[in-house]
Amino acid sequence: MIGLLLGVSFSLALAPAQAADAQRVVVHAAFTDRVPERVTVTIEQSGTTQTVVLRDDGSTIDDTPGDRVWTGSITGDPAQYLQVALTVTTDDLTRDVYTGGLHVGNARTVEVALEVTTREGGELVGARRTSASPGRVTHAIEALPVLASTFWAVLVLVLGAIALQARAAERALAERASSERASAEREADRAPAGAASGAGT
Repeated sequence: MIGLLLGVSFSLALAPAQAADAQRVVVHAAFTDRVPERVTVTIEQSGTTQTVVLRDDGSTIDDTPGDRVWTGSITGDPAQYLQVALTVTTDDLTRDVYTGGLHVGNARTVEVALEVTTREGGELVGARRTSASPGRVTHAIEALPVLASTFWAVLVLVLGAIALQARAAERALAERASSERASAEREADRAPAGAASGAGT
């Protein structure tokens, strides 16, 4: 019992240090109009190149089976820049459909979302998307958070401008009231002086 407890505590003490020194890269590749036979991604990370097969069968923790999003991951030394190349096999023909680099700033977990579409003539083309799982939502839905944040930013600016105008109007009214009060006080001061000079004559 004591040996088991010591073994567990020893393992737990080592695991965080190992995890902290690693960078995990998860790649999602969504296919809108073709079902590939095989999908692989090659990632260059801190001078090391790894290739992994992406799957859509739920065999990985990051994948939902049958959603047309092929998923896979690699783990390596932390890197600020990654080079990603996606290779797809369809109809017994293997093609490189995407190659690109991205800055990740030594993040410990990185998600790369790609979408593969078919052009006229059957050419497959890959592109990066903002969604972590681009095949599960439409681009219009993906744009909603951006549109919402833009709407709120504009609304805040408009409300701020209205508030500034309201304060300026209040300030102008207060200055006008103060000026009228000062004029009334000056008139009141002149009235007794005029009355006294009339009485002396």
